[in-house]
Amino acid sequence: MDKISVIGLDLAKNVFQVHGANAQGKKVLSRRLKRTEVLEFFAALPPCRVGMEACGGAHEWARRIEALGHEVKLMAPQYVKPYVQGNKTDARDAAAICEAAAREGVPAVAIRSRDSQQMQALHRGREGWIKQRTAVANQIRGLLAEFGQVITPGMRHLRTEVSAWQDKARTELGMLCELVDELLTHLAQLDERLAKVDRQILQAHQDNAACKLIESIPGVGVMTATAVFSSFGRADMFADGRKFACALGLTPKERSSGGKQVLLGISKRGNGYVRKLLVHGARAVLRARMDKPAYADDWAVKLAQRRGHNIAVCALAAKNARRIWACCTAAKCSVPITRRQRASARNRHGWKDNQIKETEAAQPIAGAISSEWQDRSDRGGHSSPIALCIKHDKLIERPPANLIMCQQPICRLHQRPNVWLQSTPSGTT
Repeated sequence: MDKISVIGLDLAKNVFQVHGANAQGKKVLSRRLKRTEVLEFFAALPPCRVGMEACGGAHEWARRIEALGHEVKLMAPQYVKPYVQGNKTDARDAAAICEAAAREGVPAVAIRSRDSQQMQALHRGREGWIKQRTAVANQIRGLLAEFGQVITPGMRHLRTEVSAWQDKARTELGMLCELVDELLTHLAQLDERLAKVDRQILQAHQDNAACKLIESIPGVGVMTATAVFSSFGRADMFADGRKFACALGLTPKERSSGGKQVLLGISKRGNGYVRKLLVHGARAVLRARMDKPAYADDWAVKLAQRRGHNIAVCALAAKNARRIWACCTAAKCSVPITRRQRASARNRHGWKDNQIKETEAAQPIAGAISSEWQDRSDRGGHSSPIALCIKHDKLIERPPANLIMCQQPICRLHQRPNVWLQSTPSGTT
């Protein structure tokens, strides 16, 4: 039998379909497996690429198969669908997955860790309980409206006004009051669950340095930071911040043809939960900056005045997405050093060539410019940190946002990661 180079695995609950192909794309293997036979099958195979659709349970299977020495490629189902030939069957789905996995142009989905999936499960449970709480509150309002009692909008008004109404109507509407008591008890239980899950998310946020770095962006809070990190991790699958914003559906949908560019509203593709959090955070920031002299020259404020509030909100959310990408990829940033930067490091700081690394170039630079930041602080200058833009080879100053020690956040000149210094009088990195 020819050597198998790519395998397409069609996931299911009980019956799995496997399709294998050699390096030339010729079919070598096609068989059905029970759930208990999947790991035994891959354990007996030599290392190869295994393609799967990113569906329910795919990340757990990917982690287990990857532990056996195989290279796992998760793909979004919409990129696999064009490779399905003929009618839909399990065998043809597995063949389509195998064909898509062999194509380098088909984008891959990053395999999440169990910690990330647990964090994402907390967010999903929290979102579900919020919907249930809203549904119960609306049900109470609707029931009381049938008897002529209109409740003021807001959870706080709901509890106080319903209690006052029950004191008056309990003698005449005893059955309805008992039902409302049960609904209020259910509402209180949902509030307790939400408070508990909020504490768990906050604790996980405090234990994660990357989430703290993401939270430093204006318009990004604890929920947004943890949701982004649990969904995308280090964002390694995106080449730049603009592609990350595009994957979240915060960029315009395009319908261009014949050399004429036609841009529509935002595409709204990808993770809708993260996009919602980013948009709400940007809306809060823009609302706080509108009609304030201190932010009269802010680009988002000017855009809101010129094009409208919602357009400015989406633009700010897209920019925050690009900033988040820079923060997520900061720890793994690798930037080559140009001749100009090498000469600058040699002339200004006296470094030797073996001290100038080709990767993580900003790390030694941060230590070299810390003394200059200390000199400015001693002269009574501002205490904002200084970042060295590797591409432009110049210092960039920006006020901190509760940052203590941040590796390579963002350069406002060209949206590339950098190194920021610690904003303390010690001037250490």
